[in-house]
Amino acid sequence: MPETDRDDTQLFMERIKKRITSEKSFIEWAEHKLDYTVSIGGAVFPDDAGTSEELIHAADMALLQAKEEGRNCAKIYKPEFDRKS
Repeated sequence: MPETDRDDTQLFMERIKKRITSEKSFIEWAEHKLDYTVSIGGAVFPDDAGTSEELIHAADMALLQAKEEGRNCAKIYKPEFDRKS
């Protein structure tokens, strides 16, 4: 999403999460509905990374943080999320 800042990226991720988690699937043979959850990690170029590889790494670190914090949330990258050795 070109020219998208951190706040707009966070809002976009929250909208995606809300849309996914509001959907229900019905399994006829099981006779119940499934609830969905989603964890999302995001990063902003060039604030969080200088290359596409670094951007993917930053988004992945944010995703791992979202999963660690209980899942079903959206996290934007922060340097303290980085796990590089």
